[in-house]
Amino acid sequence: MMRGHRRRDERGAAAVELALVMPVLLVLVFGMIEMAFLMKDNVAVASATRVGARIASAAPNAGPALCDGEVPCAPGSTPRFAQLAADAMQTNGSAIPTDQIDEIWIYQAGDRGFPGAADSFDGLTCTAQCVRFIWSPSRLAFRYGGGDWNEVATTVCETEGQRVGVRLMTTHEWVVGLDLWPGFPDDFPVDDHAVMAFEPLSIEDRCGA
Repeated sequence: MMRGHRRRDERGAAAVELALVMPVLLVLVFGMIEMAFLMKDNVAVASATRVGARIASAAPNAGPALCDGEVPCAPGSTPRFAQLAADAMQTNGSAIPTDQIDEIWIYQAGDRGFPGAADSFDGLTCTAQCVRFIWSPSRLAFRYGGGDWNEVATTVCETEGQRVGVRLMTTHEWVVGLDLWPGFPDDFPVDDHAVMAFEPLSIEDRCGA
């Protein structure tokens, strides 16, 4: 009689222990799954920014922005290398869901790799010497969303070339519902940038006699 009672007590204690441990185990398992998705997004964003910077740096004299063949899609002064970079990022960044892409900045990079003389993106807006692109669901492509950078003012001579920066901002949405757990934010920003020097042009191409 006592032996059966002891077995019931042991089963009850095991059930209580399982109830206490299971939430912790679930958080750990779901957390590892979610971190894998987050790392995938980080890699995709980093790769896309480097592709965009490489494309922009190789086309400093491409002229004004054009979309869909010869239809202008941005103010006439907007450099085409910015649109080319955004188009290349669209193709390369296909691993990133489009509804998670916030915007792209193509900007003239200062000595520290940020717009102008800034040493971070904190408090900055994409206005001067910066062009912003946003995702257009109707066209399934990135389109001009604001900012100004006169392409004819881009200095790409052999002795005084400028640098172009590309920033991609996305929002990672939790895949396994971690936002339902107390303490987790609703989403997580994934932001990266890359900077490259414009390929210098010859005097005949752009720099004057």
